[in-house]
Amino acid sequence: MANGTKKTTKITVGLIVAVLLVGVFVYRFITLEPEAPPPSIEDMHKTEGIPVDVAQVQRADVVSYREITGTIEGLGQVDISANMPMRIKKIHVDQGDNVKAGQLVVTLDPLSSTSMYANLQGARVQYDEAKRSVERLRPLYEAGAISQSDWERANDGLSASKALLTDLEHSIKLRSPIAGTVTNILLKTGDMSDPGLPVMSVSTTGKLKLVAEISQREITGIEVGRPAVVIMPEQIGREAMQVTGHVSKVGLSADRETRLFRVEIELDNGGGMLHSGTLQRAKLTLQSRKDVPSIPSKALFETDEGYGLFLVSEGRAKFVPVQTGLVTFDRAEVVSGIELGDKVVVNGANLLSKDQALKVQIHNPGDVGLSADAATTEG
Repeated sequence: MANGTKKTTKITVGLIVAVLLVGVFVYRFITLEPEAPPPSIEDMHKTEGIPVDVAQVQRADVVSYREITGTIEGLGQVDISANMPMRIKKIHVDQGDNVKAGQLVVTLDPLSSTSMYANLQGARVQYDEAKRSVERLRPLYEAGAISQSDWERANDGLSASKALLTDLEHSIKLRSPIAGTVTNILLKTGDMSDPGLPVMSVSTTGKLKLVAEISQREITGIEVGRPAVVIMPEQIGREAMQVTGHVSKVGLSADRETRLFRVEIELDNGGGMLHSGTLQRAKLTLQSRKDVPSIPSKALFETDEGYGLFLVSEGRAKFVPVQTGLVTFDRAEVVSGIELGDKVVVNGANLLSKDQALKVQIHNPGDVGLSADAATTEG
């Protein structure tokens, strides 16, 4: 009986506790104020400011470049070819060999040309006869048995026959007219050579030129004397290097067939890094402004009156017109409208208004004032 009473008491207490908890929960639910909705992005912009990145107006070099691609050629390049069709008997050099002026590089076979063989044989006979005639007359001339005119006539005949023979021999023994490097060999032993087809090319290596054919749009701004540089990319075992030069020729009219303009860049290849016949890219300086107030070009907006930008002052961004000088792909010279040290918006301006100054929040305060690369590349 006592156990039953205790069990009933425990159940009663449990029910009372449960009712109290439910009552407390219901009371708090009824008296709880509704939770405020989260602020909108527009509200956050009004209270905290529109997030932007800024850059500081600073002095820098503003340079406009253009890159063109062309073929490297020797500044003193010559093509060596035959005077008449003949078969190549021997090539005495390999591509890349250094040769001296007058060095034998190709021997042609006179037997492959009937006319050349006949002319060569006739010239040798004529030279031998003229030489024997002079040797026969020499003691007579020294003894005074023949006149001065007869002696001179014999020597003139010898000189003429020797010159003819030498000229014909030069036609079968091709020599390099300059000192340089064999940059290209177009034919091989056994091939027939034609007067209009070079057998090989020899170029000077200390001075080279880059020859490019470019469009009318690309040639705009390129002038004789403009600095240029050919950059050799980094390779395994070799750091990136560059060869400097300048624009030496600019075509005044386009080619009738290709409609392209020829541009030549003279290069100082003293280090021997460039090789004739290779394709290279040259970087030309078109315009430059040294140590001028400048900003990133992406801060600028075009208007009907010119350029403008958003100037940040006292936590607000205001659109102001500016006068610019040289404007390149990523850097712009500023002539007036803002001062050195001013902060201008470079990212986030799409949320700003040109009609009123809005509160902004600078996202990159640590980057403001850091020097920027003033150079740009124009296609």
